[in-house]
Amino acid sequence: MKKWEFWTGASSEANPRQSPVVGADGTVRVATGGGQIMALDGSSGIVKWVYPTGGTIWSPLILGADGSTYVGVDVGNRRQLVAIDGSGGRRWVSLLEEGF
Repeated sequence: MKKWEFWTGASSEANPRQSPVVGADGTVRVATGGGQIMALDGSSGIVKWVYPTGGTIWSPLILGADGSTYVGVDVGNRRQLVAIDGSGGRRWVSLLEEGF
């Protein structure tokens, strides 16, 4: 039995590019082709927050024990590792060395 579904947008740029991940609190996080990380309530499917990365997501989403989300993003010609807190705010961004 389907609980809910979520439409990320009409264009292929908005469609998810990888499998969603689920946190210990039931929050579902998904990366879109449009460079956003979206957090959805696992019970209702309602959007909790959206984080615009400003680039192209190149890595799978990783969840930390504290509820943070970690993701690799290409912004221009620079690769970054981004940490997003459990509320959808940026914790930090680290530039990765070329050739990574």
